[in-house]
Amino acid sequence: MDFLQAQIPQPRTIAHYQKQTSFEFDVKNAHLIDQIDMHKQTHQMIASTLTNTAMSMSKMQVTLANT
Repeated sequence: MDFLQAQIPQPRTIAHYQKQTSFEFDVKNAHLIDQIDMHKQTHQMIASTLTNTAMSMSKMQVTLANT
């Protein structure tokens, strides 16, 4: 997927890591298979984030109830 261009190619300071990394690309240059694969990976990242957040909240509720 050489059509993806990172705005911050290599983070060099802590401030770079705190920024959201975003990519810009022209959809016309992306092959259909690459678009489908990117969609699947994005779905997996979002599902993982939601699962981790829900588990953290559940643990916090249990901890709060125990205190």
